[in-house]
Amino acid sequence: LWDVETGEEIRTFNGHFAGVSSVAFSSDGKKIISVADTNGDDKTTKIWDVETGEEIKTLFNGRVTSVAFSPNGKQRISVKFVKNNHTIKLYNWDSNELIQTFLGHTSGIKSIAFSPDGKKIVSASHDKTIRMWDVKTGENIKNYNDKVKEEIRYVCFTPDGKEIWAVNYDFNYDNYNLEVRIYKFKVML
Repeated sequence: LWDVETGEEIRTFNGHFAGVSSVAFSSDGKKIISVADTNGDDKTTKIWDVETGEEIKTLFNGRVTSVAFSPNGKQRISVKFVKNNHTIKLYNWDSNELIQTFLGHTSGIKSIAFSPDGKKIVSASHDKTIRMWDVKTGENIKNYNDKVKEEIRYVCFTPDGKEIWAVNYDFNYDNYNLEVRIYKFKVML
C-alpha cells in the first residue's frame, strides 16, 4: 500500500505466494480483497485489514480473475476462471454464501465493478463486450458492444454512477511505448 502524495510505502500485505492479479478496497477503506495470480499455484482470494495488514480470511476459490466489494461492504463479486464457464458470482461477505450468478459472456472476464449505489455491476471480457448487470435479478440489462471492437482490460463506474469508463492498453517492448485508450459510456436505462 502506497501513499499517493508522497510515493512512500505504507504497508505490505504478505500471504499470497503467487503474483496478485486483482485488488479492491471496501467502500469504508478498512478492508482489501486480493486475488493471487490466476496462472500460479496459489489461486486464493484473501481479505485484509488495511490498518494492520493482517489477513482476515482466505477463500480458496480456484482461478479468480477479478474481484470487487459492494459499496455497502456486505457483498463481493468475483470472476472465476473455469474453461467454457464465463460467469460472475455475487457472494455474501461474511458467510461466503452464493447470492447471484451472472451469465452471458462468451469468453474470459477481465474486469468487474459495482455501481456506486450497488444496484448494478459492469464487466469487460475477452469476448470484446462490456455488459451491465442488475445485481438483484442477475439480468444483463445493457451491452456496450457497438463502440468497442477490442478487448477491454479494466472497467469502472464514475463516482456519480453516470458513466462507465473502460481502458485498454498496448505496450511495445521494442521502443517501450505504452499506448492507453479510454472509452467513456453514459449510463442510461
